[in-house]
Amino acid sequence: MDGDTLKAKSTFETLATLRIPYTGIDAKTFVLNCYKDAFKECLLENHVSTPAYAIIDSLNNIDSEQITPLLPAMVKLNTHMGGSIGMDETAICYTLEQVRTRCETIMKTFKSKALVEKYIKGKELTGIAIQRDNDIDVFVGQKIFSADYSFCSWKAVWIDEDSYAYNGPYDDSDGKIRELCIGGFRACGVTGYAKFDILVDQDGTPYIVDINPNCSLGQYDSAIDVVPSLFGRKFEVSLFAIINTALKVNKQRALEVAPQKALYFHT
Repeated sequence: MDGDTLKAKSTFETLATLRIPYTGIDAKTFVLNCYKDAFKECLLENHVSTPAYAIIDSLNNIDSEQITPLLPAMVKLNTHMGGSIGMDETAICYTLEQVRTRCETIMKTFKSKALVEKYIKGKELTGIAIQRDNDIDVFVGQKIFSADYSFCSWKAVWIDEDSYAYNGPYDDSDGKIRELCIGGFRACGVTGYAKFDILVDQDGTPYIVDINPNCSLGQYDSAIDVVPSLFGRKFEVSLFAIINTALKVNKQRALEVAPQKALYFHT
């Protein structure tokens, strides 16, 4: 809303006040997940793997002893603006000076603190978690990038339709990714559905690098349809589960919302 992600919380608050059922997370969880350091702390506190990181709010606070162990590092906005905003070829930094330059760009351009995160080189996966009654279904696909890309940059997401594709269902026979997604789902207070960006290092250890607990809920082009479809899951089945969960959760939300004065709309 007006380029400010946080303003979107008013949508959740209005729906809750008017007791109109809606899918997905509530306002409190939305705000929490707007800040990458906040959701990463939730993951760590619940023993869910996420790459080591540091938050930079001033160029004067770039400490070589703190940053050097993170190199090479992925440097991105701490504020979750969605859609890989600000992610380009300069996001991966190999030296302290590159980190400094990248942090300066982020703070000046986007007015956001910078998240310096240890770069995990390996497979990039998308995990889709859909709540169904008391269970959580998890579907995982591996992104296969074209020769022009090595990670999901802004251009890869929004400009080049052929930047990556999913090459069939991902083999999670050991259950590591499922366990990771369910752990992240519960740690971050997600309701209904979520999309996880996951990296798997050379040793096979998976890490959650981002979570979108309010991802695009649409058919055909959205990950919440594409990835489950790799497993033969129809979008209608997922949508039914999401709406069914929303109806149950909203009954509880209605009980938690204090009676409000009538709202008057003037024209």
